[in-house]
Amino acid sequence: MKPVAAGYSPLGAQRYPHDLAEPPSQLQQEITTSKKRIRAVRLLSRASSVIFNSVVFTIMAFVTSVFLSTRTDKVSSRNVWPAEGKTWPTYMLLAASLITLVIEISVLCFYWFSFYRAERSWKLVLVQHVAHFSMWLVVTFLYRYEKRLKDVWGWSCSDIAKTLQKDLNGSVNFEKLCDLQEVSWIFSIIETVAKVLFSIVYFIMYRRTKTVESKLKLADGLGDGVSQLLQAAF
Repeated sequence: MKPVAAGYSPLGAQRYPHDLAEPPSQLQQEITTSKKRIRAVRLLSRASSVIFNSVVFTIMAFVTSVFLSTRTDKVSSRNVWPAEGKTWPTYMLLAASLITLVIEISVLCFYWFSFYRAERSWKLVLVQHVAHFSMWLVVTFLYRYEKRLKDVWGWSCSDIAKTLQKDLNGSVNFEKLCDLQEVSWIFSIIETVAKVLFSIVYFIMYRRTKTVESKLKLADGLGDGVSQLLQAAF
């Protein structure tokens, strides 16, 4: 019987004994690197969302507190705020930033303690990103669209508010409120755009990883020669 050469592996057999650690191939290294990048992208997406929403929530909480504490104030026999003002856009942005902030912090904690399960739930990630983008697209549009004379943002930036501010003795700084609400709106736009960009990057990297995993499975099934060929090609 002809002796088998050392290191020889028949077609379809394992390339390394089960009791030895298999050296990582080029494809395996690429998969490992891709998964690390996917994890970094997802964590960065959540972390940036936490930062953006923290800024928006802080600003809107301040604006809301100023409005509620001065809504009955008067100057020159008139209210400093519109008598029948429209407040729901302010509450909408405040609530959206708070809800998103809580969700993103919770998801970050989930990633930290159970990332393997989160890593495999790509469909859940896709649904979350679509829902997140849709909600913020609507919120951002409505908040800007409803900027009129009667809402908190529109009134803060109006000429009437500037005229009243001269006699308020600093109790309400409408100019500051106007600028802060514009900043919160800009951050809401950044939040929306960032979520789209992160979603695109995540999808491309995920599909690339799955493609490489398929090639690796094919290589393991066909043998060492095909593995080398695939590694050289890809």
